[in-house]
Amino acid sequence: MKGSAVGVITAATMQPALKAASATGYETLVVAGGVAANRKLRERLAQTPLTVKVPPLSLATDNGAMIALAAHARLEAGLTDAETVDATPYLPLSEVSRDLEAIARS
Repeated sequence: MKGSAVGVITAATMQPALKAASATGYETLVVAGGVAANRKLRERLAQTPLTVKVPPLSLATDNGAMIALAAHARLEAGLTDAETVDATPYLPLSEVSRDLEAIARS
């Protein structure tokens, strides 16, 4: 039973990611946060045609890697904020996505 549950959860995680990659034409998938620590998911994603980027297991405990990736993309695109800007806890991913789409178009 445990193996079946892991399989169902892994498939439920992979299916939306693969569908989104197919719909957008993206060939690289970045997996971060706690889900990146799932070894079964890592194994299954490695079998897809996508280039999969995952942090080392020791760093796959929170969303630090994803936040750093978003910050790096913003910095590379010249999107910086004044040092006095207030942090935005629980920043909607739609705002990050909008920034990344602008970067992709430039």
